[in-house]
Amino acid sequence: MKVFVTGAAGFIGKHLVRHLAQITSVVCLIHKETTSEKDIEMLRSLGCEIVFGDITQGSEAMTNVMRGCTHAVHLAGMYCFSATEEELDKINVDGAVNVANAALELGIHLVHYGTVAEFGLQIGIFTEASPHGKKICAYGASKARGSKLIRRLRDLHGLKVTIIYPGPVLGEGDHNISADYIDAITTSPWRGGMLGQTYRHSVHTWLHVHDASDAGIGALMNRRTIGREYLVGGHMLSFEQFNQLIARIWFGQERLRRPWLQWSRGITIMAYIFVWVAYLLGTKPLWRLTPDSDRVMRFGFAFNGSRARQELLGGMPYREIESALVDYKDDHCSVCSRL
Repeated sequence: MKVFVTGAAGFIGKHLVRHLAQITSVVCLIHKETTSEKDIEMLRSLGCEIVFGDITQGSEAMTNVMRGCTHAVHLAGMYCFSATEEELDKINVDGAVNVANAALELGIHLVHYGTVAEFGLQIGIFTEASPHGKKICAYGASKARGSKLIRRLRDLHGLKVTIIYPGPVLGEGDHNISADYIDAITTSPWRGGMLGQTYRHSVHTWLHVHDASDAGIGALMNRRTIGREYLVGGHMLSFEQFNQLIARIWFGQERLRRPWLQWSRGITIMAYIFVWVAYLLGTKPLWRLTPDSDRVMRFGFAFNGSRARQELLGGMPYREIESALVDYKDDHCSVCSRL
């Protein structure tokens, strides 16, 4: 095997490449302008071959850099709740299709990472067979458009692809929206009286980053996964339960303070205000709170990830979310101590 990986310097990508490099050759596509020298050196230290490029340059460019590989993992994407539809589509749709077309041209097995947000608004616990509902966020909608085109390449042209839809991912090295939420709760003067507690009954199916990366490796190793789609996540926790874990790990107590804002409509109003202020100042919205992230927190994603556990993770149970939070805390504290 020789595996081509996009997004290798990202949150899931770093964990996937660390495990994958121990068992096979890995080629990492790096966008030089957005990747630090530290991350490039880390990948080289693992024995990875580094190629520089951009998934938005076209399928021909992707074919050239992927030539000689036997498999590919596509992780690169724009994960943002404040970007425009055009910005999201350039990477999450056009870039994903370029990688898929290159894999089709070369006849190699592609593992494509989507997101649970592609399923949109769902009532109750859903599965891979559930129809997609009304879109909740522009990010999820853009990923859904990319996955739809990839499925079309699979169905009409025989693309060998496995599609993975992870739930919210937690663990060491997290720098995404979930990390901002945890940091806001654990470092603010309110000590937990934050926005997510307003939606304390909203349920998400959380995922340890090691399971997110192992699912991709499992798909690569099992040809029977070709043509199939998997929701990956094993722990359905409400925000109230999630916040209790945070309280116990960070503060040694069972509960966080009661939220200072319990009116859900107030959160929505704040989201629009924060986006407006960020636009005027040219900065990111406070706490990354936007109307899209507000809807994601409010509606949640409760799904059954047992199919992925059986077919991608070899029947092993999903890792506990508490251990992912401990890993994040330890890593975050060590980084802060070095600054």
